[in-house]
Amino acid sequence: MTFAALLNARPRCLDVGLGLVALALLGSQGRAAADPDRRLSVGTGVSGYVNGRAPAIPVELSLTNMPFVPFWSVSLGLVASDQGMDYAYVEASVLGLGGGFGYGSFQGTNGRVGGPAAHLSLSLPIPLPVFPGEWNPHRNPWLLYLLPYYRPSWGPWPGTANEVGVMLKIGYLIHAGGCNEMFSPCHE
Repeated sequence: MTFAALLNARPRCLDVGLGLVALALLGSQGRAAADPDRRLSVGTGVSGYVNGRAPAIPVELSLTNMPFVPFWSVSLGLVASDQGMDYAYVEASVLGLGGGFGYGSFQGTNGRVGGPAAHLSLSLPIPLPVFPGEWNPHRNPWLLYLLPYYRPSWGPWPGTANEVGVMLKIGYLIHAGGCNEMFSPCHE
């Protein structure tokens, strides 16, 4: 299944994921001053499957609650490969541990096979200090970071697909939280 065909299939998980992101964005309004910052991030990278499937390209859109390490995140993602698996998913995580569900497909011996899929995830965001004033969101709303991850998934493909990858993500501050001496001091 090509990238365009996967998008045209419009699996319900993407509609649910967009709804979750919209609810999280609405929920970020009118919070107490002690609330952490919220960032909308987008990124891509490279990944591969431990069990020999073809390399793939992950693309992800995330809403994160970040003073530094995401305490929680809600993501919509797509992992696409011309030769191997394709997987569109919704994911939620807390402290880098998460899980999700979606629609996946793979190239079987009798052609393309697709169906529902689920996964677990383990990730560790690594901020890259490339923007001036990056650690203070009151001076700079941008954050660039690497996201290495491991994602075992189960779906229409045989066995467990063990994906290992890294994404380069850029986040933009959409909600500045309260003052915090370590991450976002209100005075200089």
